[in-house]
Amino acid sequence: QQVASPQVLYRDPANLFVAAFIGSPAMNLMSATIHASGDGLAVEFGGHHLALDPRTVTHYPRLNDFVGGQVVVGIRPEHFEMAIDSEAGPESTMTVEAGLTEAMGAENHIHFFVDVDGGVEALESVRADTADGDALESLAVPEGRTELTARVDGMHIIEQGQEVELSVKTERIHFFTVDDGAPLR
Repeated sequence: QQVASPQVLYRDPANLFVAAFIGSPAMNLMSATIHASGDGLAVEFGGHHLALDPRTVTHYPRLNDFVGGQVVVGIRPEHFEMAIDSEAGPESTMTVEAGLTEAMGAENHIHFFVDVDGGVEALESVRADTADGDALESLAVPEGRTELTARVDGMHIIEQGQEVELSVKTERIHFFTVDDGAPLR
C-alpha cells in the first residue's frame, strides 16, 4: 500500500488503511463534516466542532472541495492533550466523559465515546483489517457511538466517568475521502 520510512508513513499515509495501520494506539477514525468557519474551515464529528489550523488546510487543500460534505477524519491519540496543558484556544477543545482510563506512568490513555455521524462502512472494514488481536478489550461500545483514545500526560489523575477537557492539535489532523480512503491532499 505504501513503501516509505516509518515517519513518512506516520506523517503522510497514502490512504486510510496505512493511516490506521501505523501507530499504537491506532489512529482514531470517524465520519465528519467540513464547514466554513470565519476565514477558515472547521470539522464537526460526534457533536464536537473544531476549528482547523491553517496549516492543516494548506496540507489538505482538497478540504475546500468538501465544505458541507462528509469526509473521514483521523486523529492520533497523541495529538490530544489536556486543555489545561494546551496553549490552544477553546475552538480546538472538546469536553468528553472518560470511559476506561489507563495510567501508564508517563502517559494516560483515556478511552471515550463520541456519537457516530452517519454510517461509513469503509471505516469498519479498515478497523477490522488493521485490528491487533492482542489489543485491549476496553469497553462495550454503545449503539450509535464510537470509541476514541487520547494519550495525554501522565501527571494528571483521571478517573472513569470524569468530565475531561481535551485540546486537539488540529494542525496534525488527517483527512480522507469516504469512498476510497484517499488523503485530501
